[in-house]
Amino acid sequence: MGSGVVVVCTAQGTFAPVDRNRTRSIVYLGDGTAIDTMGDQNRFAEMIDSLRGQRVSMHSVAIGATRNIELMGILANQTGGVIGVVGNDASSAAEAIGSRIADSAKMSAIWVKEAKLPGGMESVQADRLPPLRLDRDS
Repeated sequence: MGSGVVVVCTAQGTFAPVDRNRTRSIVYLGDGTAIDTMGDQNRFAEMIDSLRGQRVSMHSVAIGATRNIELMGILANQTGGVIGVVGNDASSAAEAIGSRIADSAKMSAIWVKEAKLPGGMESVQADRLPPLRLDRDS
């Protein structure tokens, strides 16, 4: 298990039992390689299910030369978090990204219990509807 996975699990363990009225967020800064459990799909699914079960949103600031943006994006999408990618222009400078992620981490995601679709449509998400956010595309 990568050191980042241990950190995520440790951070998650500090939260009190689920209180649906509180915003719960973990902010990860790094390249994503330390939390890469993609080789073990069951472990990755368990981590996401655990975060979702406690309604903990995972936010990431992607920095470094070898960033696993896909992994951080999956974690953000499945847990109601956001991802910011540090770059070289003013809008993606570390300060701007850090400020945006900090603001997002203070805002709760909208956890959807069920969705009723119009006739003829069916969900590809089944019982795993991703949380919605007001500050990003959902």
